Amino acid sequence: MKNNLRALKATLIIAIFLLSILAVFIPSNYFVSASLFSKEQVVTIDYDTSDVEDNFNPTQQYYIDLNLTYSVVAGLPNLVVGVIGPRQDALIDLDVVEMDDWFTATIDTNTVRAEITTGGKPVKPQPSIQVTLDETAPARKPGKVKVIATCREISAFGIVLPKATYEFEIPFVPAYLPIISVEPETNLEQTSPGNLADIKINLENQGNGITFVYMELLDRPKGWLVGLPSKVQLGSALLEQDSKATVTLTVQPPYGFGYHDDTENIRIKFTPAYYAEQTGETTEGRSTIENIGVKSRGFSIVGIEVFLPIIIVIIVAIYLVYYFLTRYTGIRKKS
Repeated sequence: MKNNLRALKATLIIAIFLLSILAVFIPSNYFVSASLFSKEQVVTIDYDTSDVEDNFNPTQQYYIDLNLTYSVVAGLPNLVVGVIGPRQDALIDLDVVEMDDWFTATIDTNTVRAEITTGGKPVKPQPSIQVTLDETAPARKPGKVKVIATCREISAFGIVLPKATYEFEIPFVPAYLPIISVEPETNLEQTSPGNLADIKINLENQGNGITFVYMELLDRPKGWLVGLPSKVQLGSALLEQDSKATVTLTVQPPYGFGYHDDTENIRIKFTPAYYAEQTGETTEGRSTIENIGVKSRGFSIVGIEVFLPIIIVIIVAIYLVYYFLTRYTGIRKKS
């Protein structure tokens, strides 16, 4: 009986001694928060920012390289890692979610492995995301790809690391797609000297953002009057705006006395541009050049007004001479 009592006392003393050691070497917050027995799988997700520095052009493919690390957070991390780590790897399932309907995103690896450790080791293999934008991607509207990483549950010798899910968003920006249609109602207009000719030019914005179209006359025939607006704003059909407009090219050929049969070619440059209100930045697209011919044909008496007084004087003078001659001749015959 006395031997049993002594053994019990010795056991209690050893237990107290071991608890004292644990109290010294284990931080007090484990006891306070009751996290001594907590176990958690942690995944951090990062990406190469250089992959998304430039704006993404619609209809093209882009790749974003991910950088995933895995670690275990536990009250007794060395114990957990020591029991589970040597026997198996952590398995992480990956998925991507498209946050908008104007692009598609896929990931090249759906499941990756990671060493069970507390140090945050990179997973193998490191995945990559492929992003493809549609033609309908709105210019400069930020898009996001959501990455979902799910750690599968791990258990060994009574120690369980529960399933854990993490989400991470990767932003990118669609580029401006400058596409315009320029359709003159005619490429050869016929008029007469001195008359105005109005030529309608139909414009349509087929790009992915509100577009300013700048117009510049490259050839202005000498002596001809030519008028054209300098710019026009077109909405975007993607934003349910009016994407069409009609501008008028006004041409007046020169006039002068005589017959005319003149043809001149007028070249016009159309340049689409996008204005970002947030940054004040203007992005120009490739210019389109249209050639429109104007033919001036007909007889013009305009210009004779300079000689009209002289002609009138001559006519009056001829009339007076004729009048006096006929009268003088008539008087002589009577006599």
